[in-house]
Amino acid sequence: MLRRGVLATFLAAGIFAGSVTTAQAVPMKPDFPLITIGCADGEGGFEMLQVQPRGATAVVFDETGVATGEKLFLRSIDAALFSDAGQLIWEYNKTYGKRTGHGEPVSCSGSFEKSPDGTVFFDILVTRR
Repeated sequence: MLRRGVLATFLAAGIFAGSVTTAQAVPMKPDFPLITIGCADGEGGFEMLQVQPRGATAVVFDETGVATGEKLFLRSIDAALFSDAGQLIWEYNKTYGKRTGHGEPVSCSGSFEKSPDGTVFFDILVTRR
């Protein structure tokens, strides 16, 4: 039952949208905050991006909180939920298709608080557009 509840929460949060396409993606939860993720910059470093998940995509925001118009599209996701005591509660991984014409994949990672359950850590592969 816990796994089903956690999955429903992730789907509502829009971190990943199961097997639906971007056009059919789960709507973003209205109160889901901006999260910061680190993405490879192509020069051996990382750039920090503020994003707001919206189904299998994420909208990028600038440092003032204004949407830049850029979107990240999921290619794959590996996520894990850990309790505050460090116990693994749940894991998820998925690979998405139909991302042709979006450019080269970029590796990103981040985390966010999932109160009261713990913290979600994730590694994603995205295309930018």
